[in-house]
Amino acid sequence: MFKFSPLLATGLVAFLVLPGCANSAPPAPEPAPAADQTSTPTEAPAPVADGAILRTGSWQDAEHPTSGTVTIEETDGDRVLILSEDFKTDPGPDLTVVLHKAPNILEVTDPPAYGIQEGDYILLDLLASPTGEQTYAIPADVDLETYQSAAIWCREFNATFGVASLITP
Repeated sequence: MFKFSPLLATGLVAFLVLPGCANSAPPAPEPAPAADQTSTPTEAPAPVADGAILRTGSWQDAEHPTSGTVTIEETDGDRVLILSEDFKTDPGPDLTVVLHKAPNILEVTDPPAYGIQEGDYILLDLLASPTGEQTYAIPADVDLETYQSAAIWCREFNATFGVASLITP
């Protein structure tokens, strides 16, 4: 038997119903190709997709063992700092997530606490958990060129648990 495709059937109906409009109407847009066909794109590539990674880094121990990775991503104009699912640090009081101006906090602070100075960091939020994937909003007015690293910091005792230098991938 002969099979009609939906496109062929639509064209036949249009020809039979609207014979006087064939030459005066603008051409109809071409339908999307069927799943088994391929097409060549004729438009420019789409802009960078949401979820673009702006910065990334690996955690280093400071006063306490800290491991995993950290990324800063942008989605719909909002930037977030994401701790990886393998993130881990010791539990502690008043732990926070901060961005710091120094590329390597360990080089500009003193052991064993690696205390940080007011004005050198911006506090993002309290650490939700000492393990696992977590996301923290970065305020729109924060200049990522100014803040070169991330840290898990105990505000109560001014002790840095772990640090990560943030680099552009």
